[in-house]
Amino acid sequence: MRAPVAATKNAETARKLAATLGFSAADRLRTGVTVASALATAAAVDTAAPEPGPPELAGLTDDVLPVPASLAGLLPGGGLRRGWTVSVTSGTALMVALVAEATQAGAWCAVVGMPTLGVLAAAELGTAVQRLALVPRPGDDAPAVIAALMDGCEVVLVGPDCRLTPAYVRRLSARARSRRVVLLTARDWPGAQVQLTCETVRWHGLGSGNGRLVEREVVVRASGRSAAAQTRSARVLLPARGGGLAPERKSDTARPGWYDTPRVVGARSGLTKVDLGSKLRADPLPNVV
Repeated sequence: MRAPVAATKNAETARKLAATLGFSAADRLRTGVTVASALATAAAVDTAAPEPGPPELAGLTDDVLPVPASLAGLLPGGGLRRGWTVSVTSGTALMVALVAEATQAGAWCAVVGMPTLGVLAAAELGTAVQRLALVPRPGDDAPAVIAALMDGCEVVLVGPDCRLTPAYVRRLSARARSRRVVLLTARDWPGAQVQLTCETVRWHGLGSGNGRLVEREVVVRASGRSAAAQTRSARVLLPARGGGLAPERKSDTARPGWYDTPRVVGARSGLTKVDLGSKLRADPLPNVV
């Protein structure tokens, strides 16, 4: 585990890297401060609230970091392979859920360019937030910040707010390979070894005019190159009723509160017909969520 406790060293690394990438002196200073602040904050949380570590970090010493069991079958080797780039183009929930097992096993994770991601949301998805470093708005320093964080973390998440040129995309993938870091991106990423998509199938929890949405059933599909060339899919609950990610339950359509993702197919006399897949009904509410 590369716990980022030496914030000054990481800041200096960030400044040197920024100089290599052609940033101005002011940009180099700001980049170093940004990286140091994120890593120092995470390290302070880890020191202030220590917890017993796992007896062994087998998932971190091998070439593959652990993922939730429901998603292991989608990835070559059953997890996140060190040095690989994984593109997740269907929301941040799947990205955060992917790294939950790794952080619980002791891995450090950095999130760059995701200003809407909250610590509470990450915790509810199972992430060990004491090993989570957040840089929500890196601005023009995004390439240098991401590259510097690879020296202190096992996983780096790149959000949609990061402005990266094709040249920087290639350099960051190469740096991830050389540092044996998993790079997770929320955008199309040329050269990514694995591409993951997430499609909502149905929400659970609503009855006939009562109830509330408590969990979502989704289909996660994986494709990619070389070992990940074969397209695979898995149906899971994200979020599940108790939070985090869980396997789908069988025969959910037979239990109370089952509700398919609605599709409006027509309207007459103020009633909206909603196609529920296996059953068709008239709903008095024209805006069904």
